[in-house]
Amino acid sequence: MTNAIGFAFPVLPGREPAIQQLVASFKDPQVLPAYTASRTHGGVALERLYLQNNPVSWQRPLGAASLLNTYLETGPGGLGQFLASLGDGSPFNNNLLSCVRANTGVDLLAWGQSNPLTHGADWSLPGANRLGGVSLTAPLGAGGNGAFLQQFEDDIYELRAADLAASRQAFGITREQVLVQTTPSWPGGNLINVYIEGPQVGGNLLAASAQNLMDSGQGIDQSFLKGLQEMLPAFVAVNEPPAISQLWDWQLGQPCGGVQPIGDAKPM
Repeated sequence: MTNAIGFAFPVLPGREPAIQQLVASFKDPQVLPAYTASRTHGGVALERLYLQNNPVSWQRPLGAASLLNTYLETGPGGLGQFLASLGDGSPFNNNLLSCVRANTGVDLLAWGQSNPLTHGADWSLPGANRLGGVSLTAPLGAGGNGAFLQQFEDDIYELRAADLAASRQAFGITREQVLVQTTPSWPGGNLINVYIEGPQVGGNLLAASAQNLMDSGQGIDQSFLKGLQEMLPAFVAVNEPPAISQLWDWQLGQPCGGVQPIGDAKPM
């Protein structure tokens, strides 16, 4: 059993370069073995990290100009095993916890105890190879409550699964994961984390998929768009996704992917 996990933390003002420097250090030959040991101990098989530059209209509701988006795939132990492993006292994990706290204000171990994630929905193309991906985090509006999200998931991802599969293949998407992150202490409330994979480079895939959704006349796509518009605040434009840069791409047993720029995000 594989658990797909997506979450985001706010980056404190001006701390983007420190985040980039921390993640870049993982690839250092003297650091990578410790990183790999950390993730293996935590049951992680894949980790991808992204820096999201929020549009101006998002910054006040989210309380941050940038977000650090994380996408993990783990074994049965899930997020709990991963976070528990970070408290093992190893030098690498101690430094990671300290750096995350200094640059995002988040105590990872305490955060994990609040059960912050709710699985939303997922879809993948059977037999598809693993491709590049992109992680997007957006604020949920008042319409994005639990009852609406459950109805949306049941309608789109369960009852109309065949239509959804045809839509995603037409858009060039091979994998899609949606999770809700509870953030009671943030100005904007809860978040929705969306991760997609496809043959296009991440940000291009995201922008093209958003535009395809807006332009499509298919019933499934119109229903999906209507649902998004109901659950997202009015200031979130579906066809204007934020600029996102991939900072890290690691998969157990595979060569380290390192840094991959995505879309039109600019180096900090």
